[in-house]
Amino acid sequence: MCYSQKFILKKSLVMIGRWLSWLNCALFGLALTFALAGVVYWFRLPNEIICADCLSKERGLPKSAFELADHAYEQTGDSLLALQQSPPAMQLPDIRTQLVYYGKNGRLDVASERAALHFSFNANNKAVATVLPGEKLYLVYDRKTTPPRYGFSPNNEKTSLWIEGTPVGGEVQVRVAMENDNGELVVEPELFANFRLPGKEFTRYGGVTWEIGGFRVDGTLMARLKAKWFGMDRFLEHHGGGDFKDIEGRQRVDFGENEDLYSVFVKAEDCLIWDQNRWKVVPPGADSLNHPLLIVKKVDDRLITFELWDAEGRGKIALNLLKSTEPWAVQNAQVLQNMFNFLGAKTRTQCVFEINRERVTLKPSDWLLLTSKGWKKLATEEEIDDYVKRKLLGTLFVFEGLKRKGEKQVMSGMLYSPTRHECQEVELALQVKKGKASNKGPKDLKERLREAQEKALAAQKAMQSAKK
Repeated sequence: MCYSQKFILKKSLVMIGRWLSWLNCALFGLALTFALAGVVYWFRLPNEIICADCLSKERGLPKSAFELADHAYEQTGDSLLALQQSPPAMQLPDIRTQLVYYGKNGRLDVASERAALHFSFNANNKAVATVLPGEKLYLVYDRKTTPPRYGFSPNNEKTSLWIEGTPVGGEVQVRVAMENDNGELVVEPELFANFRLPGKEFTRYGGVTWEIGGFRVDGTLMARLKAKWFGMDRFLEHHGGGDFKDIEGRQRVDFGENEDLYSVFVKAEDCLIWDQNRWKVVPPGADSLNHPLLIVKKVDDRLITFELWDAEGRGKIALNLLKSTEPWAVQNAQVLQNMFNFLGAKTRTQCVFEINRERVTLKPSDWLLLTSKGWKKLATEEEIDDYVKRKLLGTLFVFEGLKRKGEKQVMSGMLYSPTRHECQEVELALQVKKGKASNKGPKDLKERLREAQEKALAAQKAMQSAKK
């Protein structure tokens, strides 16, 4: 490109820049003018806008070319197309898969025809509703839960939807009913209105755990309550008297140990309630209601089977108690003969023995308890009561009396095992060992009594002379 061409191009660009600058200034001035005009127009607008009344003109509809007289239309009869209005029909909800039946209250203290039925919605729902057979259990539909679900009406307040149950063996016949807005009963479809549900065990299918004595109720409850069973109490059968007349033929079951030890006496079909932290035998009825109930179902030679119900009659569990064995060898007469050293007869019914290197006078109905320190005579009422209540434990010998067997005089008695479930009748020959005086009959007895009286009189005179 030559110099002249460059000069012309440069001059053209300068002229174009000047024209663009003038055009921008003109546009800016025009915009400013419109802005000022708008401001002036804004301030000059009136405060009120007056609307003039518009006159309306009435105009008739155009006449139809097919318009006929009224009698012509009356001859057509009913309309060819007619709309019939009817509200939507209501149907029962399907709750067959949601409702759970936990059986009825099968406690012995509840009449079978008035045994309450237990229901729940879904197995994982802890809320259980109880209703008597034939009574209405009202339901609600909770839309606040996710997802919405059916539930029981609080305090069984009346709603438009309810169920009724009738027990049939181990199942329940459920009837579902509902009222519509007009108060009419809805019972359709029949498949949802009547159906059966099998009973499920409450403690296994979603039931809450419950406790007795601070221990969770399960198959090990008897062990944790320290329950033991050895059999019948032979001692109380023989010596219990009128206070323990009712225990005849019953099994003694011990609970606890040491100071907390207590016993109950039961047979098949007996009922016990848990009251004041221990089991008590009561007849089924008003006294057993609202308490956990333990039923003795069966008593075998080696096993007792129980059935435990909670206070509401919902939870039930089977419990077993094995018979305990006692490491006690029955003492024979020869062993006792060596332990009881006969010294002589004091009266026709009383005898003097050397026991534990001490002279002990025994009479009929005296009790001797074998302790860790040897034989101990239970002489006070407190000691006797402690043995009866099993606060004192050990082998017991009960002296029953003297009798003649052939040419010998023997002392008869009964020996009881430490647990008192076994007993053995024993007879001890009354004979003096070598070096001791022998007991040969009533004549020797009178002589010994006379000698004892003379010694007592001499001792009394010695005491009187000492005082002087």
